[in-house]
Amino acid sequence: MKFSLLALALAASTATARPCVTSLPSQVLADMGDGDEKIVTIANGELTLAQKEPLWNVTATLDDDCSAMIDFSKSDKPGYPPVPLKVAVYLESSIDTTILEYTDPSATLNPDSTYPLNLWTATTPQPASAPCPSFSEMKFQDMHDGDVKNVSVDAEGTLTMGQDGWTISTKVDSKSCQATVDFSKSTKPDQPPVPLLATVVQADDKVMLVFTDPSGELNTDSDYPLNIWEGLEGVKVSVSECTKEDMCVFNDSGDTECCSSGEMCIQGVGCRC
Repeated sequence: MKFSLLALALAASTATARPCVTSLPSQVLADMGDGDEKIVTIANGELTLAQKEPLWNVTATLDDDCSAMIDFSKSDKPGYPPVPLKVAVYLESSIDTTILEYTDPSATLNPDSTYPLNLWTATTPQPASAPCPSFSEMKFQDMHDGDVKNVSVDAEGTLTMGQDGWTISTKVDSKSCQATVDFSKSTKPDQPPVPLLATVVQADDKVMLVFTDPSGELNTDSDYPLNIWEGLEGVKVSVSECTKEDMCVFNDSGDTECCSSGEMCIQGVGCRC
C-alpha cells in the first residue's frame, strides 16, 4: 500500500452529496466531547441519537447529503448545547467506521459555522482499507485539548505535528496507516503518560488523526478512541498524481477522484469498493 498524495482544497459548494442510507443498525460511538458513549441508529431516513445512562434520545430527518439539524433541547440530555447543531454522518472512512461531525450553523459557539465542534466515532476501528493519505501542513482541531495543532504527512510517510514551541515527527506504517507518537520526546505541555497510537483516517474530504493507547493504561480497550484531531481544510486526491486508469470522473461537472485498488467509479458518487 502506498501513500496517496492529497491536495488541500476547500469543499466546493457544488460537491456531490455524501453517500447516505435510509437504515443503519444501532452502533455505539465514542463521544470525544462528553467523553462517554452514545447510540446511533438510522431508520426510514431518520437519525436517532440516544444514551442509556442518563436515559435520553432525539430524532431528526437526514437530508440528501446525510446531514441533519439536532436540537438537543428537545431531549432529556443533560448539559445540552445552547443552540441546535448540524451533524454530518460519514458512513465510509478509510478504516470503515461511522463518524459523526458536529458544527454550529448559527455561529454562536464558533464564528466559523463549518468549524468542527465535536466528533463521535466507532469504538472499534477496522484495519485500513485504503491508501494512507499524505498532505502538506495544515491546521487540525484537537477535540481533547480544545486547541489547534499543525499536522502534515509527507509522501514518505513521515507524520509531523506540533504548535508554537514544540514539534514531533514519527513514521506512519504504510499498511496500517498508524504511527506511534511519544509526546515525551517533545516539549508539549500536558503530555499523555504513555506513547499513543495515531491512525491517519480519511472520510470523504476530511482527514483525521484518531488516538488510541496500545498499552491499555488509559483505557483497558487498547483500540478505544481517546481523542481525535480533525483537519480544518477539505482534502481531495491530487489529479496530477493519479493514473488515467484510476481516474474517476463521477459527474457532469467534471469532478474527479482517484480510485484505489479494488474500487469502482460510480456515477454521482465517486470511488467506492
